[in-house]
Amino acid sequence: MKATRSGSAVRAVTRRDFTKPVRVAASAKPRAKSEVFGTIVQHVGIHRRDVAGVFHVMGSMIKADLSKSGSGSSRSIRGS
Repeated sequence: MKATRSGSAVRAVTRRDFTKPVRVAASAKPRAKSEVFGTIVQHVGIHRRDVAGVFHVMGSMIKADLSKSGSGSSRSIRGS
């Protein structure tokens, strides 16, 4: 890995095969948020802060879609 001017390391780019499922062992107890993020980081190869950002945006999207005016409301279903 090379270091940039700011001193942070640059990760090597590897080709990922997203056509095959990732094998993740079942957990005996509920996973903590840090364990979920760590597993994703390990298998995808992106930084933890990027994984956290994806979950943040995904949570906002789910909240918006489940709101009163979102796509999950009965008013938005056509033909009802």
